[in-house]
Amino acid sequence: CMNGAACIDGVNDFSCTCKPGWTGKRCETDNGGCNSLPCLNAAQCIDLFQDYFCVCPSGTDGKRCQVTPERCVGNPCMNGATCQDYGSGLNCTCSRDFIGVGCQYEFDACEAGLCKNGATCVDRGAGYECVCPPGYTGTNCDQDIQDCTSTSCPPGATCIDLTNDFYCKCPFNLTGEDCRKVINIDYELYINDESKASSASLATPFELGEPTSFTIAFWVQFAVQDD
Repeated sequence: CMNGAACIDGVNDFSCTCKPGWTGKRCETDNGGCNSLPCLNAAQCIDLFQDYFCVCPSGTDGKRCQVTPERCVGNPCMNGATCQDYGSGLNCTCSRDFIGVGCQYEFDACEAGLCKNGATCVDRGAGYECVCPPGYTGTNCDQDIQDCTSTSCPPGATCIDLTNDFYCKCPFNLTGEDCRKVINIDYELYINDESKASSASLATPFELGEPTSFTIAFWVQFAVQDD
């Protein structure tokens, strides 16, 4: 046995009774004082022979860095914030309406751009209000209003939600508001926009998934000659 340990004889064996500060089968290992994690307040522990030394963070003191100033006395955090003392410093937990190290600044939701989709932001002092454009709802106007209902489109048609509107996608080869008009069998796509005299448009986008690019080619037959 090493380091002054007492040796106890056994049957074909022995055991060592170690002195304080030593461990192991033969008491050969220094039992560092840091093994028991004695240092407090996030202090660094340095092993010494049968002892330890705590490197205390700024503002703490004592063998184990257990002495700390009462930083939260008087609550230095402003505007109703909660003060927490971590030994090496303090932290202010602000309410949703204030920001800053000490919660001293009023949070400007309008400047932070919390209102989405072109909504108008109205500053309400400690709060804010988003005035949503048509088709959107929610506190921050980030939710699209679903315009499709079970009765929006004729039977067999698919309702496609748009912003503040909807579009009825008719079954193949049918068109019209009630999806009862048969399209010319020579054409799979019928595009009609009476408000535009010299162009054609489609009221809803094609369902393409998420492509990076695509190509479209088609024949055009005008309903009015010489258009």
